[in-house]
Amino acid sequence: MPSYTAMLRLLFVLIALTISASFALAAPIPGPKPTEFGYLPLRVVENDWRNDPMRRASKSWPVQEGYEAAAADAVEGRIGRGPWRLFESTFAEETCRSPVLNADGTTSLAICTGLDVSRPEDENVVLVQDGVLSRYRYPVATLPEPDRTEVALTPDGKRFAVMTEEGGGRSIHLVNVESAKDWKVAGGWTEPGNPVVAADADVVAFVARVGRDQAVIVADVYAKEARIVRRDRSGLTVHGLSPDGRRVLLTGNTVDRAQLLLMDLDSSKMQQLTHRKSATTSVAVHSSLDGVAFTADVGGVCGMYWADVSDRRRVELMTSIDSCWEVLAIDEARRSILYLDDADEERPIKIHDRKRDELRYHVIKGCTDPSLSFNGALMGVVCPKARAGAGAWLFLVPPPRDDDE
Repeated sequence: MPSYTAMLRLLFVLIALTISASFALAAPIPGPKPTEFGYLPLRVVENDWRNDPMRRASKSWPVQEGYEAAAADAVEGRIGRGPWRLFESTFAEETCRSPVLNADGTTSLAICTGLDVSRPEDENVVLVQDGVLSRYRYPVATLPEPDRTEVALTPDGKRFAVMTEEGGGRSIHLVNVESAKDWKVAGGWTEPGNPVVAADADVVAFVARVGRDQAVIVADVYAKEARIVRRDRSGLTVHGLSPDGRRVLLTGNTVDRAQLLLMDLDSSKMQQLTHRKSATTSVAVHSSLDGVAFTADVGGVCGMYWADVSDRRRVELMTSIDSCWEVLAIDEARRSILYLDDADEERPIKIHDRKRDELRYHVIKGCTDPSLSFNGALMGVVCPKARAGAGAWLFLVPPPRDDDE
């Protein structure tokens, strides 16, 4: 006879699975509803984009013997088949964190410490673009986990947004490398953080403090006012902007739990992408904002889901009652989902193949801070115990299998 505790656990599992199943069956996403947005004074200071050139290493990147790459010339400007150090050992890359890649790896950046001899504790953005290695002149404002802000980079690598430390306070900067402009965005808010940037417009979104509340704010550098798209006492996170900067994806508390919300600035409407019984725990957004991978707690069951905004459909990809995942990125084809697996204390890095519904790739243990190029062919990671040396590394990801293989 099973014990009373075992029977209770079985009952809990059955209830949780029933709730999860009801979530999975509720596939259609409801249509948008009217909402109201607020306005704030906006001050934009425009400066010329001035990079701080750094020496390029003359030697070739180290080449791992026997590595079968998809193509030897898959990364423009990189020698050999990889893996490569992100910055060619130009400086001590052991200090770097949070590598970010554009669509094809021709632009990459990371946040690194110790580049200013007068302020060795400062962190700066280091950027490789078109074969030029440079450092962003303003130090990055750092926050303790889980509020640490990462730099946002567009798929074409032409824009990035970053939270900086200036004059004892934090500021949001939007940089357009192509037009050589660096905009400092300020206004009727304090404590900004968590910036995201539009792919085709000079628009940045971020979370800041407005009075006693948190707010998700959208700032077009050519506008006279910023928009408040969501305001609450706490619990707000912004995840993405549409290419034109007119739609915003965020997580916010509703009457029920933390929900994934899509806000349309043109129509003044809000669309809830997650089920009201769930609590969103992580989000990865396609740059078009029409595809979203997310994880959610549904009655004690962790689920990974895919939301197609255009088709208004939500699909369950995986569920677990013992552990969960953290989704991080989606490739251009909307096929590969980069995520961390919480079932292991080391939180291994994996790629889920949405087309084949299977685990596609598993990164070696001991590496952290993963990022995926938009074309899905490259990954950047920080490996403190790599055989070739600690630091930020870039490597080719084996291509997905076709159905006829």
